Amino acid sequence: MTEPDTKRLKVSSCISPSSFVTWNCNGFVSRCKYNLQEIHRLVQENDFPDCLCLQEVRLKALNSTERDKMQKGEHELIRHVFTKGGPFSDYEAYWSLADKRYAGTLTLLHKRLGFDRRETATAFDKDSAIRLMLKIYGLTRKEAGLPEEIIENSSSLSSKKKQTSISSFFSPKHTKTFLDGATKQTSSGHNAEGRFQFFSFEDMDIIQTYVPNNGMKEESFQRRKEWDQEMNNFLQSRLKILRVCGKETRALLWCGDLNCARDYRDGTHWERRLESNNVSDKNSACYEWWTDESKCFMSTPEKDRRPENRGMPSFTPAERARLSQMMQTGNLIDVWREFYPNGNNNEDNGPFKSVWDRPNWTWRAHLSKNGNSRYEGRGQRLDYFLLSRSSDLKPVKCEILGYDSQRKGLFCGSDHCALVLLLRRNEKG
Repeated sequence: MTEPDTKRLKVSSCISPSSFVTWNCNGFVSRCKYNLQEIHRLVQENDFPDCLCLQEVRLKALNSTERDKMQKGEHELIRHVFTKGGPFSDYEAYWSLADKRYAGTLTLLHKRLGFDRRETATAFDKDSAIRLMLKIYGLTRKEAGLPEEIIENSSSLSSKKKQTSISSFFSPKHTKTFLDGATKQTSSGHNAEGRFQFFSFEDMDIIQTYVPNNGMKEESFQRRKEWDQEMNNFLQSRLKILRVCGKETRALLWCGDLNCARDYRDGTHWERRLESNNVSDKNSACYEWWTDESKCFMSTPEKDRRPENRGMPSFTPAERARLSQMMQTGNLIDVWREFYPNGNNNEDNGPFKSVWDRPNWTWRAHLSKNGNSRYEGRGQRLDYFLLSRSSDLKPVKCEILGYDSQRKGLFCGSDHCALVLLLRRNEKG
C-alpha cells in the first residue's frame, strides 16, 4: 500500500479553548422549538463557553437521498436559530449527522477562538482522526508504529444502522450547507451515525462522542463492544504517534454522552449492605438498584445473557470494564469525580427532598403523569469530561448543571442536563 503524502498539515494558530459545555440535547430541533430561551440561558449563564458539544441532535442530514417537507422545515428553523441573532450567531457549527433522525453530534466553537475551518484540523471518525494526526506531524503509519490501514467499504456497525449514502452528511466541500456554504469537511470519513468528532488545537486535542447504548440483546452488546474496542485502539494509536514526536503529554479532552455509569455512585438508589450477619463486620457490599434485574427491568430479561452483560444498559460489568480500560489507555481522569469523589453535597445548591435529588447525576428518568413510573425519581451519570492526567491543563471547575427528579436546573427540555468545565493552562518556563 502506498504511504500517504507526509507533508505536514499546518494547524492554524488560533486560541485553544478553556471553557466547555457538553449536553445530550435529545433532539436539537425540538429543543429549538420549545426550549430556545432555556438554551440561550445555558450559553449566557456559562459566559458563552469556547466550545459546546451536543449529542443526540437527531437532525436528518441535508444531503440525504430521502427528503421530505418536515426535513425542509427543520433546516429552515436551524438556519434561523444560527443566523438571526442570539448567542448561536457567535459560534461556528460543525455537524456530523446520519441519514435519518437518529444520533448525530454538533460542536460549536466560539468565533473568538479564530479556529479556521479551512485548515481542516477536524475529523469525524476514528480512522480519519488518525490520518489527520499523521498529516499534522508529518509521519507515515510505519514511522508511527501503526499497522497498515485496511480500507473497508462498510462500517463495523450492524447493517440496520449503516449509512445509506456517503453524501448524506453536511459536506460543504462538495455541496453547500444551509448555514453559510463555507468549506468544513468532505463527505467521506464520517461515523455512519455521526457519533464522533475530533478537533486538533495548538496544545490539545478534543474528542466528543455519543456512544451507542448497550441495549439488551446480543446484537447490541456486540455493537457496543466493537465501538469500545475501536475507541481503545484509537487512543493507543494516538499515543504511539505522540511518543514518536516526543509529545506524549499532549492534552486530550474527551467529552460527551459515554452511556456508561462507571460505578455504583453513578446511579441513584444504591445502598451499602453488610456481607454478613455480624453487625461488627466492617466489610460491606453495595447494592445497586440499576443492576438488580428483578427491580429495574420493565419485563423479564433474556435468561441466557452472560454475567458480564447483566444489568441495565450502562451498568453492566462489561461496559464498566471497557471504560476503565479506555481511561487507562488514554491516561485519563474523570474530572467531575476528581472534584466530587463522594458527590456534590453542597447545601448551597438548593433545598433537596432527598439525597438522590442532588446534582450528582446527568440523566433523569421521564416523568409520569400519575407518579407510578418504575424509573421516576431515579438518575444516572452518563455524561463526562475525561482529561489527560499528565497534561499542562488544570481543571478549575466542573459542575453538573441539573438536579432533582423534576429535572430542575439546565436540562433545557432534555432528559440529560448539561455539564460545564473550565481549564487553566500551567505557566511554562
